[in-house]
Amino acid sequence: MKVNAFASEVGSLNNIPVVDAVIVYDCPFTGESYFLLMYNCLYIPSMECHLIPPFILREAGLLVNDTPKIQSMKPDEDTHVIYDSESEMRIHLGLNGIFSYFKCRSIAEDEMRNWQQYKVVESTPMGQKWDPYNPVYREEEEAMVDGRGEVLQKTPDRIARFNLIEKDDWDQEAELQSSYSFEAQWIAAEQWKPVTKDPSPSCPLIHHTTKSGRKIQHRIQRRAALRAEAASLDQFFDETITDVEDQRTATAKADTNNCFQCSISTNHNPSKRASIPILQRGRNCGLAASAAIRRLTNRLSSVKHVQIHGVSHTQLFHLDQPASSSLVGIQQPRQVFQASPGPSNSGLTPGLSNEEAIRAAKKRARRKRNKLAKRMQQQAEELATRQQRQAEEAARAQTIPTRNSRKASLDSAADDHFVTEEDRIALNLPILGPSMKRVAVANGGIEQGKYQTILPLPNLPPEARLGDSFDSFSNSLISVGRLAGAGTTSIFTKTGVEVHKDEDVLILVSGKPLLVGKRDEHGRYKIPLLPTRDGTCAPKVPTRRTISKLSEANNVYDLPSTEQAIRWFHATLGYPVRSTWLKAIKNGHFRGWPLLTERNVKRYYPETDETPMGHLSQRRKNVRSTKPKVTPTPFEEADVTLLRHKKERDILVKVYDVRETVFSDQTGRLPKRSQRGNKYIMVLVEIDSNAIFLEPLSSRKDSELQRAYESILKRLKRAGIVPKKHILDNEISESMKALIRDKYNMTFELVPPGTHRRNAAEVAIRNVKTHLLSILAGVADDFQMGLWDRLLPQAELTLNLLRSSNATPNVSAYAHVYGNFDYNKMPLAPMGCKVHVHQPTDSRHSWDYHLVQGWYLFTSPEHYRTHNCHIKETKKERMSDSVQFQHKLWMTS
Repeated sequence: MKVNAFASEVGSLNNIPVVDAVIVYDCPFTGESYFLLMYNCLYIPSMECHLIPPFILREAGLLVNDTPKIQSMKPDEDTHVIYDSESEMRIHLGLNGIFSYFKCRSIAEDEMRNWQQYKVVESTPMGQKWDPYNPVYREEEEAMVDGRGEVLQKTPDRIARFNLIEKDDWDQEAELQSSYSFEAQWIAAEQWKPVTKDPSPSCPLIHHTTKSGRKIQHRIQRRAALRAEAASLDQFFDETITDVEDQRTATAKADTNNCFQCSISTNHNPSKRASIPILQRGRNCGLAASAAIRRLTNRLSSVKHVQIHGVSHTQLFHLDQPASSSLVGIQQPRQVFQASPGPSNSGLTPGLSNEEAIRAAKKRARRKRNKLAKRMQQQAEELATRQQRQAEEAARAQTIPTRNSRKASLDSAADDHFVTEEDRIALNLPILGPSMKRVAVANGGIEQGKYQTILPLPNLPPEARLGDSFDSFSNSLISVGRLAGAGTTSIFTKTGVEVHKDEDVLILVSGKPLLVGKRDEHGRYKIPLLPTRDGTCAPKVPTRRTISKLSEANNVYDLPSTEQAIRWFHATLGYPVRSTWLKAIKNGHFRGWPLLTERNVKRYYPETDETPMGHLSQRRKNVRSTKPKVTPTPFEEADVTLLRHKKERDILVKVYDVRETVFSDQTGRLPKRSQRGNKYIMVLVEIDSNAIFLEPLSSRKDSELQRAYESILKRLKRAGIVPKKHILDNEISESMKALIRDKYNMTFELVPPGTHRRNAAEVAIRNVKTHLLSILAGVADDFQMGLWDRLLPQAELTLNLLRSSNATPNVSAYAHVYGNFDYNKMPLAPMGCKVHVHQPTDSRHSWDYHLVQGWYLFTSPEHYRTHNCHIKETKKERMSDSVQFQHKLWMTS
């Protein structure tokens, strides 16, 4: 074999032998050793290590993951390994520089003699020859991509890959089907000589010259051995079960204390049955003779003990009379007890006389008759009680007005629907169960509900129709709050009231409201009262801010409950820490965001896993320290009584010197390279606004740094911010210094070497990393991490919304640069969540689905309520104003 290098200057190697070899891999975790077979290998003794292409390993059926664990976003036990499912071999690969490797060794002589005790894994395909430049692979790879560059969802035919192997090897399979053993020849990596296993005298060996033949014969023998082992195991289980059953049968037969065993033994041995005494035999014979004589006498006699009356009579049974005298006008037959003709069916207890048997039978009949009379008396009492109750309800219903005249009061102060018991009976409302409702009435008392029922209002949802009935109420009440909670709007006028659905109502007003109230925690509507100067009470006219707060829930967005809305905003802002979020809300950074108030966040702040994954830090020192505190010496207090004066409209002023300075630095390399080739992030901090600006970098080259720097300064210039000084790291090129000095007319200052704390961008980088890590922890499970740079626009926006400006502390850093953020114009969503994007009619066929799936990236600042999403099918970004979000917090809630 002649081997050529990649460059002609290196030269070539001639007469390289092609061999079949085996190497041994010792697993350091399980301690097992595996034999790796390699066919058609080039043997070069001067090489220090073996070279195995991953492509050939995959062709042999092994699973190869050659991505290092340090470059994987979610490493697991299947990352950077070679795995064989048949032998469960798992080789964890290491790194020698940038090359993957694993440790192996040569096979020993004792291992060659006892090769059956080890697991054999084929690491290359079988065959006498194979061509690495076969055009079959190229054709199959090209067939997987269509004309538009999209991958076809079709697995290539693996049979075409067998063109690598000579056809002569596969034609021998028909000749090897009847073989039951094989000759194993191993060639050691050092000695390269065949080792032959001694043949078994009971099974002749068939010698084969090709590796494929030996492989097929080895597989046939292994299957035959498995079948023989399974058959012997089944036979062992059958014999064991039979022996256990025999032992249990013998033990049961030997047990003399078992009553069932004694009964069975007695029936099987008629000779051992107990004999009847002579006296009892005589008594039985006498009873049988007397019974036979009595039956003969009854046949000959004309008097019958049972007579059928020719005329039917109707008899009433009264419960107050005894059972024996309840029949009037019918002759009572006297009771006669006759014995059966046979001794075995006589019905008389052995040892009792005939008179004793008759008395016992009479006693049983009397006891049965009394029990029947008692049961009939109980049924009669229940029937009378039921009839009396029905009569009372009928009489009560006659005094109740008709169903059509029933009306209820629509009450805004009622906490729930309350129905009178009279209305419930008149309307025939169902009883769902006893009521547990206790209601405080106007006179100060407390009334207990009677039944739970449902109102006959079919237009309302079932949960809004539930109510309770009360005996003491004179008028039924329908709660306005319950109706409003069911998504309705009640309109009261001077002539009546109407209830509509919320989506069907559009109220247009031309002036300010006269009164504005709100609902409390009990669902009641409250209007504040404020005493005036003359002592009267007048309603308080609300301010514009109060009206805005009371109406913020009626936003254009279909937000769910308050708790779910807070969870949504928490994910949208990148899972911020509770204290940071509350501080920003209290400072007014989120004015105009519906339901996002300090009170709601304190009450419904979600404890998620994403927040600590980015923000968890080591506990600080001296927190709740156990060291004794040193009491300081108290200072002498001076008398300041004479210095006090009356406080009148004092004004406190703080002067802030505008610094007009920016700080910048670059982050370390991210674990995943983005689809656009970015690996780093440039972080720039404008110190007056305290705003952080982010720009992705493909490399740390000077040209790329200048591009990112000019992009950020253009954004500052559009916002009207012109910095005069730039403080940055000391790792800077001369061209970058010239750019800062000459083009932007700024002075620059380099921090001392090793003193990174002088650069404010270092703290900003830490904040950016914690914020971005929490965002990446909350993305969808199938989100492509190569899109991390497309999340930076909204990550920068939300980070600046949580930061306060230095020059104007009462606004956010975002508002200092760009102005107030309008959530109604630019709604945000959790970054990286699944979305269903609407497919316009002009870009789909007639019967295509109306949506495509993708991931949300950010909201476009240049459009009105338009979202930028990455489409899975086309692997491109698309702008759309019709997006349905599928965030995982809705999937789990």
